[in-house]
Amino acid sequence: MIVIIGVTSAGKTTYITQMSGVGGNVINFHEIRPWTSLKNKTVHINIFKILDAKNILNRIRLFKVFREVRRVNGSVHIIACNKEEVLNRISKRKFEDDTERALYNSDSWFERVSSLNFALVYETLILSLESLGLPVVCVWSQGDRFEHVKRYSFGALFRGDDLGSHLYNSLDINPSQAGEYQSISLGSGVKTSGQVRAESILKSLSIINEDDSILDVGSAIGALVFSAKNISSGKVVGFEPMSKRYDFSSQLRNYFNLDCELENSTIDALPSEERFDHVYCLNVLHHVVDFTVVLRLIVNSCNKTLTLELPHVNDNKFFDTLGRPFFINRKNIPLIGVSLESADQTFVYNASAIVRIIRLITVRNFEYEILDSPFSRRYIIRIYFDGYKVPPSKSIIMLTRSFRRMHASDCQLVRFLYNIFIRKNKSKEQV
Repeated sequence: MIVIIGVTSAGKTTYITQMSGVGGNVINFHEIRPWTSLKNKTVHINIFKILDAKNILNRIRLFKVFREVRRVNGSVHIIACNKEEVLNRISKRKFEDDTERALYNSDSWFERVSSLNFALVYETLILSLESLGLPVVCVWSQGDRFEHVKRYSFGALFRGDDLGSHLYNSLDINPSQAGEYQSISLGSGVKTSGQVRAESILKSLSIINEDDSILDVGSAIGALVFSAKNISSGKVVGFEPMSKRYDFSSQLRNYFNLDCELENSTIDALPSEERFDHVYCLNVLHHVVDFTVVLRLIVNSCNKTLTLELPHVNDNKFFDTLGRPFFINRKNIPLIGVSLESADQTFVYNASAIVRIIRLITVRNFEYEILDSPFSRRYIIRIYFDGYKVPPSKSIIMLTRSFRRMHASDCQLVRFLYNIFIRKNKSKEQV
């Protein structure tokens, strides 16, 4: 089973007809019903169907499609194209598909596509799919030509980079060298070993604008840095003190041909006068001995937002250091836990403690929000400095949340409701 996703007029239908191994029985997304068999099907999805978060039927369809992809070890092909070329195709298009049965609303689609941030939407989509464990194949459309490109190539191609330097080819790096900490997709469904951290990155990068500068403290092998560079044309820097991770991230940066900076150092090597729009420190602070020094450095280097991902004081690893059951649910009380030397951590913090510490080390005004972490007993806290507000909604749905919360029982309920209400109403209309 193969799923084809892209904006309208990106070339999805042409790709299906041209590429060997992609054809088969094609079904359009809107034709899918709860009882529809997707076996050996090629599913055609307009990306705007995914962006329509209010349409519950579309969410049910997405759940059905991606569950089937994962069940049969299928793949998702993402079709992207330069925005100017897409708009040109839209302006010349007359019909919805090859059947010429439905007229194509060029004016409406032109307006919707014009306002879309391609880099952000596509990166968000890919991260969502990766967090579900689905293999993603990135395809660039140029005229009647379709080329498989490397995982982090879309951003550079949207900005006018040469296609030749981004074509997916045989790997000149060993994916197994990545270690077990962080997994990165390379292209055409190939990925390195390690944990998939796409959901944390997805939640972290949703506020980035096209020209923002980004700093990642503890960048590991570069997953957040590469995603950030795929979205923003601004300066993107990663600091990683572990030499093995830094060396591999440098190989990956060269492989992806990305214009980002990587430093084999701790954050104290950052020039004191350097500032970034957004600073990230994900799953790092609980390994730091003098955390107040690190927090002061990253707060001072931040213009707009600071995003931290941390273990709570109820963290399982911290439990083990206590030698007995322990639970604290006082969110309003600032609490810091000190781990034993045997644990691979130094301190754990609740959100109130982090907020209190930041208020002590800076005179800047800030607001904050707390987000769920995909990791058990961890959380993400985002600090907004000096009145900075979250950019207007990008109309992007978190596929991971709806997918994971819809269990088998939920699907049965949804199917029942669909049959009772939607199908029944349609029958009445036909009569």
